Amino acid sequence: MSKNIYEITYVVNSVLGDDQIKNLVSRITKFIEKEGGNIIEVDEWGAQRLAYPIDKKRTGYYVNAYFEAGGDLIARLERALTLEDDILRFLTLKMDAVMLRHYEERKEARARAQAESSAASKEEKKAEAPAEETKVEVSASGKKAADEQAEPSPASKEEAPAEGTKAEASAKEAKAEAPAEEKKVEAFAKEAKAGTPAPKKETEAETSAEDAKAADQA
Repeated sequence: MSKNIYEITYVVNSVLGDDQIKNLVSRITKFIEKEGGNIIEVDEWGAQRLAYPIDKKRTGYYVNAYFEAGGDLIARLERALTLEDDILRFLTLKMDAVMLRHYEERKEARARAQAESSAASKEEKKAEAPAEETKVEVSASGKKAADEQAEPSPASKEEAPAEGTKAEASAKEAKAEAPAEEKKVEAFAKEAKAGTPAPKKETEAETSAEDAKAADQA
């Protein structure tokens, strides 16, 4: 039996949770495969506003699928969809040459858009990579500069021994001057001792004796 390519669009009750919608879509897809169909593509459009209320509902979850199957499968599929309480509406189309060409064009356009988006994303990552490397290099340079500032410069290192040498020379000079000062003190002490006048009492006694002697002679 020859097979045709079909497009089916069905609307799921959007009140269902995400897992419930996912299970329902999976159940319909497996039904088509079980009945001898070949799934080409399943495109979930998501929740959208309905053109008019259906069972007092204003929004629905749209699913669009393309599959290859024999004509006898369509009747069984549509009956299964009718029995599903959470399927609000469905529409099945047999694709002719014009529809197939339009489908292929849209498929190629989506593929190009995805490729361009992927390429743009890669270019952005490449552009960000040098920026990150530059940040790392700047950080390393700043750290190196800080380390260089923290370390004493060669001139400072050379000045430090020079200061130490100066201190040692001053200490030696002070040590050399100490004996000279001591000698000066000793010499001054000797001079003072040699020129020290007699005590006052002894001088007065000597004067009295001389006066007495002069009186006796007179």
